[in-house]
Amino acid sequence: MLIVVTIFLVGIFYFFQSYIFKKFWNKKLEVEVSFSNQYAIEGDEMAMNIVVVNNKVLPLPLVYIKFQVSKYLLFKDQDNASITDDYYRNDLFSILMYQKITRKLPFLCGKRGYYTVKSFDVVSNNLFANQKFAVNIKNNEFIYVYPKLVSIEELDIQFKKQMGDIISKRRLMEDPFEFRGIREYQPYDAMKTVNFKASARTGELMVNVFDYTFSQEVIVFLNVQKEKEWVDELFFERSISIAATLCSQYIDKGFHVKFVSNARDVFYNEEIVVEFGAGNNHTNTILNSMARINLKKDAEPIAHKLKNIYDDSVILLVSMYCESDLQEAYYHLSQRGNACMWILPCRLAVDHEKIKDIACENVIPWEVCP
Repeated sequence: MLIVVTIFLVGIFYFFQSYIFKKFWNKKLEVEVSFSNQYAIEGDEMAMNIVVVNNKVLPLPLVYIKFQVSKYLLFKDQDNASITDDYYRNDLFSILMYQKITRKLPFLCGKRGYYTVKSFDVVSNNLFANQKFAVNIKNNEFIYVYPKLVSIEELDIQFKKQMGDIISKRRLMEDPFEFRGIREYQPYDAMKTVNFKASARTGELMVNVFDYTFSQEVIVFLNVQKEKEWVDELFFERSISIAATLCSQYIDKGFHVKFVSNARDVFYNEEIVVEFGAGNNHTNTILNSMARINLKKDAEPIAHKLKNIYDDSVILLVSMYCESDLQEAYYHLSQRGNACMWILPCRLAVDHEKIKDIACENVIPWEVCP
């Protein structure tokens, strides 16, 4: 009789706990998966924070938090994880009534990119661990990993000299707000500078003369066009780092910088253009766009973008691609009077013949080491 009663009570307890856990396991249960910071540089150490709060009387002996993120975020703790195309994490928590648990998972930002945790699963069991309850929670967490800047000190004397010349030889432009005087018309003067009142008074065609100001505009072009079917991605990543360094350096020097690339944005699948701007916020805008570059998409030729420049901005081209169409566009740009520099990421031991055949000035090879 006692055995029957015991079995009956155990049965009641089993169905009772099963009902309670099924109905209330995720009530007042709060789970947060977030990055410790939303902006980092390649090589930085960051952390993923998992916070679990149980605001009820019912304890949860087993709670699993499952999420996936890019394998290029290199977590130090590889327990409870698997890596295939992505990094899959499965962390176990045992949480009592009215308890909060915070766990930090350190990781290294192994590669430039834009990474997200769009959702995660919360899974729990009843006391007998024979029933599983799960819920998927939408998440909007992201992290921008900026390209690692290269050291200007790595550059040779020729590069640094030409970079200094570009800074010092900023093109002079007339400033329409700095009126200097009036003189007689010359054949090369634009009609918009004619002063009709002065012309009527003197009987001769007269034009306004303005003082000059420095043009402080730099356009950095990043070309990720391929010369052949397969190219080591390291060249493109180093090209992005070089372009990021140039943009940052010139903005720091007070220039207005525009960034143009035929690379595709991982958000919009469009080529990237960041218009002229200055200051720290503009630097961040450019670096954000570089973090979102999708190298899996083929790039269209960039030569036509160089041909369509008709102002006197300083032009900095970063391109490992150096076929005749790009050489021609770059040559004509320099012949129009623009201050130009072409940084060519390469392996000098392999590409020395290709470099020698480039018939353009201010082409600076940049050694890319594996």
